[in-house]
Amino acid sequence: MCKTPFAEGLVTDKKLFYAVAMKLMRHKRHQARSMGGRMLVGMPLEDSFDQYLQIQEQREKAHKTHFEYSIDEYEVSLERIERELDDFYRDYHWPRGSDEPPADTIGSADGNAGST
Repeated sequence: MCKTPFAEGLVTDKKLFYAVAMKLMRHKRHQARSMGGRMLVGMPLEDSFDQYLQIQEQREKAHKTHFEYSIDEYEVSLERIERELDDFYRDYHWPRGSDEPPADTIGSADGNAGST
C-alpha cells in the first residue's frame, strides 16, 4: 500500500476511499483500525470543513476561563484526603500539603516502615 495515496494521485474516488478507511477503523482488530487511520493521513479536507475547523480553533483560542478551587469549599479535610490517598501520594511522589508524614514512615525513625 502506498503511504501517501493522495499525494501520488492514486485516489480517484475520495468518497469510496474514505468509506473503506472508516470501515477499517471500526474493525475489531487493532491492526485493521490502525491501517484505516493511516489511510486517512494526508487526505485533503474539503474547503468548507477546513474553514469550519479554523473558526473552531479561533473560538477555542479566544475562550478564557479561570477556575479557582479551594479545599475549604468542601466538607473534607486535607489530612483526610492525604490519608485516604496515601498510596497515590507515595507511588506518584505527590507533594503533601499537610505536616502529616506518609503512613509508611510513621513510627520509624529512619523512614523505613516495618524495619527494626
